[in-house]
Amino acid sequence: MEVEKQVAEFKKVIESCHLNFLFGSGASRPFLDTLNNLETNFTFINESSAPSIVQNIDLLKASIFIEYLNKCLFGNLFFNVDEITGYQKACIDNKNGKADEFVIVRETYNTFINNINTLLSSRDMQLLSKQVNIFTTNVDVFLEESLETNDCSFNDGFSGRKSLIFDTSNFHNTIHKLSTHYEYKSEVPHVNLFKIHGSLNWVKGSKRSDTEYNIFADYPLELLASLYEVYSKNPKDFIEYNVISDGIKDLNYKFLDNVTKTKIIDEFLELYSKIVMVNPTKQKFEDTTRNVHYYEMLRLYANHLERENSVLYVLGFSFADEHILKITQRVAKSNPTLLIYILCANHQQESFNEKFRAYPNVKFLFPEDGYFTLEILNEYFKKVIDSIPSNT
Repeated sequence: MEVEKQVAEFKKVIESCHLNFLFGSGASRPFLDTLNNLETNFTFINESSAPSIVQNIDLLKASIFIEYLNKCLFGNLFFNVDEITGYQKACIDNKNGKADEFVIVRETYNTFINNINTLLSSRDMQLLSKQVNIFTTNVDVFLEESLETNDCSFNDGFSGRKSLIFDTSNFHNTIHKLSTHYEYKSEVPHVNLFKIHGSLNWVKGSKRSDTEYNIFADYPLELLASLYEVYSKNPKDFIEYNVISDGIKDLNYKFLDNVTKTKIIDEFLELYSKIVMVNPTKQKFEDTTRNVHYYEMLRLYANHLERENSVLYVLGFSFADEHILKITQRVAKSNPTLLIYILCANHQQESFNEKFRAYPNVKFLFPEDGYFTLEILNEYFKKVIDSIPSNT
């Protein structure tokens, strides 16, 4: 009965509210791994004054970035369907289950996008637009690949023909279809995709100013493939992450006594720096407020939540990013018509309650066991769709 009650509530909200989603790393589980202590260790070496760490800072950074790529980013190379990449072959040969996990997560995103498209199509356009905003801190490409695969109208901020260039002004566009005979105009269901921490398919171009540069699209993920090739051919040029992590934990840096930075490290870091994304460090707030592109998307996030009768579904996001937490708290307080559903695990409720204790328009939903996953959200939305009369 509780599920039926929640489905009825979701249906009412979807029919009457501006739809927004905020996805974090948990949305792409189990294919993409969590960071664990990676962010803490990177911040430590970045701020350390120990001579051996300062002397080997580039090698340490590159080695930690490799761990980040292996855990969270290289898996996106499975989207390369034109040929079997070295990464795909390595996963298949090692029988590590990545290929199966990829298929599961990809299909979950495909189902989500199809559900959203169906729900938008059923809305009365005289009351609300047929648009949905998806904000995500994930730099993986599951969402845009699902939008493309399912022939959905979407805007990821890029426009152009010969060269696709990113501009946040593109998010103000809407799509309509015009009938041939009567010039009847109807709005097309449309998804705005905001990658508020950047993306694996964003490549840094020429500078416009100290805080702004051109961003080009790399949909084939050629830059990511190049990074994997550099690493896979030269693994011994990098330090194993568990060695770095143990050294930091024990404040013992003897593992750096006999290491040497090679030209491979410089080549790797140069390639890595071209990807436009926020790195997993404690400097996230500084990076997102100083960089014009990230700042503009955070402003758009706030603006959309400030609209009357808006709803925000939060999935796989812990609000550990304080800049996003502060924005969300401020808007939730200033806009009483905003409704926020935080989809989490049972054991996370106390933590979220602490963050949103004084906000009556914030609700928490969690299953009896485990996390509230994208699969569970799909089940709720499917029930909403099934409850809509077929003639609407």
